[in-house]
Amino acid sequence: MKPTEGLVLFPLLLAALVVCASCPGAPAPVDAWRPPTVVKIDPGEAWMARSPTYGVMYGGPRKGAPAYMLLRDGDLVSAGGGPPFTYRSTDGGAVAVSASEAGINVAGNLVTLDLAKGEGWQWLERATPEEVSALRLVRLDKPTDIEREHLLRKVADGNPHVDLAVGDGAALEQALAVFMPRRLWIENVRLTEDVQGLIAAQSRLEVLAIKGDDKDGLAFLARVRGLRTLILHKWDPKTAGPIPDGMTGLRSLLVLGGSIKDLAPLGNLPRLRELTFWGTESLRDIGRLTEFPHLRVLVFQRCKGVADLQVLNNLKGLRWLGLPDATTPAQLGRVVREHPDLEILAVAWCGKIVDLTPIRRLERLSALVVATAAPLDPLYRMKTLKFLAVGLDKKKDDAESARVMAQVQQALPDTAVVRVAPLCLGSGWILLLVPLAALAWWLAARRRRRRPRPDACHV
Repeated sequence: MKPTEGLVLFPLLLAALVVCASCPGAPAPVDAWRPPTVVKIDPGEAWMARSPTYGVMYGGPRKGAPAYMLLRDGDLVSAGGGPPFTYRSTDGGAVAVSASEAGINVAGNLVTLDLAKGEGWQWLERATPEEVSALRLVRLDKPTDIEREHLLRKVADGNPHVDLAVGDGAALEQALAVFMPRRLWIENVRLTEDVQGLIAAQSRLEVLAIKGDDKDGLAFLARVRGLRTLILHKWDPKTAGPIPDGMTGLRSLLVLGGSIKDLAPLGNLPRLRELTFWGTESLRDIGRLTEFPHLRVLVFQRCKGVADLQVLNNLKGLRWLGLPDATTPAQLGRVVREHPDLEILAVAWCGKIVDLTPIRRLERLSALVVATAAPLDPLYRMKTLKFLAVGLDKKKDDAESARVMAQVQQALPDTAVVRVAPLCLGSGWILLLVPLAALAWWLAARRRRRRPRPDACHV
């Protein structure tokens, strides 16, 4: 079975961005920049990572070819409509993925256990202690029946800190009574006082994904002392409130959709190193970025309202930058001049960019994502690129697309070249709100090779 068949996407699973590095002979400082690894994913389906590149899928440059992705330890990866798996640095630079009725396998071992399906429980009945300890993620979408509670305890006894994805309030209460997860993704659960208390009691919690539109739903986060990565979906600061004071340990913040207009609700985050916005079309004013001078990663994907980029001149430590849709040629040139140390750059959905030549001046650039109408020829001389993701105009037929991708690969034989496939539904729909429908739409369009609608998004 392919990873895209018969499995349901859990929408809020997002990659945990671990901010650490390796130094010879000694542990790395916690705030050191650690670039991602180029990882080959087989089979070469359409893959997406919950990371700063969230919102696009990466496929092989031609039919049957493997895909490549930029991954770090803890990133979550999924194909098509299937549940994700957690990438581990020990997986190395090549990962063989397969799907079963019980979940997702990496190198033949089940790493994601989907208890939303009966087959998951059947696997758990037979599982050995070694198989249980190899699990990386467990998904629950409803309360566990009394007759199956011993199976839940079986996992908790053998793997107490396994990542959890929970889509029901009662199931969350059951799970947190026996598990101590480091990563917790919560879907369709209101953040009542009881739920907030359950989460705050998790002393080992480092990564948390929640909705951000419950009334006064964020104040409790000040009690989650070990939290390093926070993922907010549909954040409405007027309802849920700002990020509370006291979250001095937070390193990474991902905001998906929502109605935030400026950065004032971010509050005081002195150790923030990574900031990503995806689909936050209400965002306009990013002037407060001056208060986060230590940022290493800054991404604005599908943020159409962000136009003034002058503040970026103050962020000399940036290593990974994703430019917003409204970026102009002059702004791209200024970014290149002011940030010569950039290692990863994403220029996606930037309709005003018609020439990629300035990018060649980034001598340290190792990874590039481009999805514009600009010709690709200037990139052919960038022999030091390790990773290049290319978005092609949907109006190109399969033969023309294959010719272009072959030309790119011929010019850059030592570069991992992949094709970008954007996830969108036109008319401003946000993937996070309707992820399964978006994926079904994309896959159906791919199968039928239909021509794009006038209101569809283009790359």
